[in-house]
Amino acid sequence: PRTIFTDTAVSVRAITFDNSNTYAVAGPGSVNLVQGTSSGSPPTAITVNQGSHQFQAIVNLLNDTTVDVDSGATLVFNNALNLNSNSLTKTGDGEVAIRNDLITGGGMVSLQQGTVSGSGTIGGDVTNSGGTISPGNSAGLTTVVPEPNACILALLGSLGIAGYVLRCRSDRCLRQ
Repeated sequence: PRTIFTDTAVSVRAITFDNSNTYAVAGPGSVNLVQGTSSGSPPTAITVNQGSHQFQAIVNLLNDTTVDVDSGATLVFNNALNLNSNSLTKTGDGEVAIRNDLITGGGMVSLQQGTVSGSGTIGGDVTNSGGTISPGNSAGLTTVVPEPNACILALLGSLGIAGYVLRCRSDRCLRQ
């Protein structure tokens, strides 16, 4: 297990975690995911091949970014995750946990596979095309919510049973 410390803003195109030991990226600096400037530059990405890893530092997306987490692996955002009007696409059968604030700034989280869980605040859209949304701060209900059946949660929320309300239409649910 290791803690990687940054006291300044660091810009990278991609990060790959490929170790069963836990890595924590921490410090008062931030991690900025930004695509290269040359034509044909690969897209920004975070890949977790194995293990449980976390960002304790703020993460800023400066371009659309794919987060690919393999089965049995976990990536946790323990501080602000700022999308800055960009899309975060979650792929792979593993889990992404957002445990503080998700600030979309007009961007969105697109869940393609696996699980997105958390106990923070989502300030924007989350779409689900094939994974599981597992909110962590519900009012004692089962915390795994398979999509697109989340419209049932909207009804429960309007009855005061759940701690939040989802406004849904077809494959898209917005937390209010």
